[in-house]
Amino acid sequence: MQKDLISREFEDLKSAVNLLKASVKKYIPYNSEKIYAPNELECYDSLSFRFEKTIELMLNFFKGLEIFLYSTNSDTLRDRLLIMQKIKLVDNIEFWM
Repeated sequence: MQKDLISREFEDLKSAVNLLKASVKKYIPYNSEKIYAPNELECYDSLSFRFEKTIELMLNFFKGLEIFLYSTNSDTLRDRLLIMQKIKLVDNIEFWM
């Protein structure tokens, strides 16, 4: 049961990463001097939403994996990231922080 949940979270995460990649491919640098129409801002809204959603899903996956592997839940994000670094899913904790 727990393994199925972890697998589902991982599949959701892969889908989110693919959507984020699609938004990044369409990215055009933002010009702060230009006044954008609402429809012109949609690509930036989409990119920022997909980035945020991907990070949230990643952190939820880390939490579920930690509980699955160690039957514990870290008190802090840093502690959780240290565990993810230990199992080689994260290579730079400061980047995540």
